[in-house]
Amino acid sequence: MTALGRGGRTAAISAVCFLILAVAFFARTTGIHIDESNYLKLALVAPYGDSASTGKPFLFYLSNYFFMHSIGFAFGPLRPISLHLAYIGFFLVSLAWAVPAAARNQSSSESLARAIVLLASPLVLLNATSLMMESAALPLLTFTLGCILRDSPDDPDSAPRLLLAVASALATAVKSTTIPALLLLALAFRGRLKSRAHFIPIGIAAGLALNYLGLRGIGPNGNFVYGGPAEVFSTTVLMDRSLSRAGSYVGTWFFFAGIGFAIAAALRPSEALKNREFLILTLGSLAGVFLFQLVSVFQFARYCYPVMWAALLGVWLLIELENRALVGLLIALQLVQAVPLFTHSIDRFRLWPPLVTGELVESGGTIFTGFPIYGMTAWQLVRDNRPCVWINSEHGEKNEVLDQFVRSTFPGATILRSSIFEIARDRSCSLSNTVRFWREHVDGPDAPCITGCRRCEFQRVDYFAVMRGWVRNQTCWPRR
Repeated sequence: MTALGRGGRTAAISAVCFLILAVAFFARTTGIHIDESNYLKLALVAPYGDSASTGKPFLFYLSNYFFMHSIGFAFGPLRPISLHLAYIGFFLVSLAWAVPAAARNQSSSESLARAIVLLASPLVLLNATSLMMESAALPLLTFTLGCILRDSPDDPDSAPRLLLAVASALATAVKSTTIPALLLLALAFRGRLKSRAHFIPIGIAAGLALNYLGLRGIGPNGNFVYGGPAEVFSTTVLMDRSLSRAGSYVGTWFFFAGIGFAIAAALRPSEALKNREFLILTLGSLAGVFLFQLVSVFQFARYCYPVMWAALLGVWLLIELENRALVGLLIALQLVQAVPLFTHSIDRFRLWPPLVTGELVESGGTIFTGFPIYGMTAWQLVRDNRPCVWINSEHGEKNEVLDQFVRSTFPGATILRSSIFEIARDRSCSLSNTVRFWREHVDGPDAPCITGCRRCEFQRVDYFAVMRGWVRNQTCWPRR
């Protein structure tokens, strides 16, 4: 690849980022988690979301609400899914900010290699294409590292340092699980930042203060405890979690980060094992993951994603990627890991950490697993964004989540609930304009599909379910 100027390099990275993440978004078959469905609904109706009742950070909700009621309208019929596209753009911009800063004196091809290695990570493909708080938190961590790499002790301009504090503050305000990731970056790059590393804890303190004052202004908060440092004060709890949880959390770290780090250490031993930043990011992220399972009330893998992302981001922007074998192995590994996000097989996630799959696809709150639902939804919104929607009312598994999806994705649609779909006498709802959803309990994955529309997909539900066992999912789009 011929050398590109800084502007051309940024444009090329942006184009690659957008293409990869957009294709991943429309092709993803992991369904929609109930939290994602809640965030979509709240973005339309509640500026502060459920912060008043749960104590969750308000900034994420406020940003979503502001976007949906302003820029979102510019997406026309695709407005209901515009928030996802906005966060894809956020990832794109953050990487385009950080990658060139790490490769200022390197070739354009190496910059693109760094971007592709990062975007091929299943951690990114998962978090950039689903609407969770991590969708905002991870790009803010990327901005933070970009500020670290752009800051120079010989540059009198203080702008990058102020941006470092601002990015750290926003990351903290969006979700407090970013704090260990920010501290890890401050520690790993202490040698580069020197005394300027204190801008990160200053930003953390500012973010905590912003969130505290915002929640005080919203009103009385619910006393819902998700975890925190107080959880480790009980010796009994500490020992129990160390023995029962540690293996699943370490396995999750190994899947998303550890294998890649091991490949880098094997192919670049002199650079990796003697590099202070590499060692701190690698071992520090593992320690952070172990810490989360001690302080968390709930066993959610997503709490660990920021600290793993900070390590992945720092390592792949830090280590030399001129070795084609290293780049090829990393991309091949991550693509193999990410394949289940886009396929249909019942056991496609058998090699993924159970800590992730239990929350992601084996939850009764996860709907449309097995379908490229956002690709299908985009096509329907372009054709007719106010169709009739029929939801089967028999043997359903949390069909209220389907109802919530419809209300946020097809606002104004007529919703029908019955055991059998019947064409309305006035033909206002017929096969030509009705989306039909089935989500039913069945004896096993050999149950027949409903005839007359797409294949059905099966899901084994073991968590957050009305009834554990097999669920048959089927979606029929209007006939044309």
